[in-house]
Amino acid sequence: MYRWWNEAAKINAMSAILSNRQNWDTNEFFESGREWLRQHFDWAASAGFSPEGTRALDFGCGMGRMANALAQYYGAVVGVDISDEMLRLARENNRVGNVQFVQALGPPIREPDESFNLVYSTIVIQHIAPPFNLEAIADLFRLCAPGGYVLLDAPSHKLRATDGEPGAGIFLAPFQMVFKQAESQGLELMALRNFPATATRHYQYLFHRLKRER
Repeated sequence: MYRWWNEAAKINAMSAILSNRQNWDTNEFFESGREWLRQHFDWAASAGFSPEGTRALDFGCGMGRMANALAQYYGAVVGVDISDEMLRLARENNRVGNVQFVQALGPPIREPDESFNLVYSTIVIQHIAPPFNLEAIADLFRLCAPGGYVLLDAPSHKLRATDGEPGAGIFLAPFQMVFKQAESQGLELMALRNFPATATRHYQYLFHRLKRER
């Protein structure tokens, strides 16, 4: 993964992240992140979510498209990625002052337990092979603060038993295992929806960690 994303970042980083276009304009690319996040937050708001708190994490931040968008809502955003070349481009294209970009080659991310009000990841888990995808999800749950949220998406299963295997570089994280990880760490599911990013059954999840009683 490290080698692939580094090479992809050198060739065409924006299209490696959003493959529906090969000729992204930089401003359009970052604006798409703001619109993408607005849609996700609108859906999450229907289940009671609001972007409260001071810190957010963007896991698999790439060039910082979503980290920059999150910075509109949170006082401090940490963007994490495996690729140092992607992170170099993220820092070079950073448009706000409250985002920090750091490298993580695998879990655990070097942040304290329960230290983010929002843990966010989109179209990232699908590229992590088992069992590391479930390990990454468990680590994201670990980082969610009391009263905070985890908003992520991942492909769960094939739509039909007769379907072929997912496309190259797409790996499944069965929803039963995602729920099990969340339950073991004290998070509850607030909302679930089909998320049409791949040909598999791809879900977007909203989890919440209840505040502890004093």
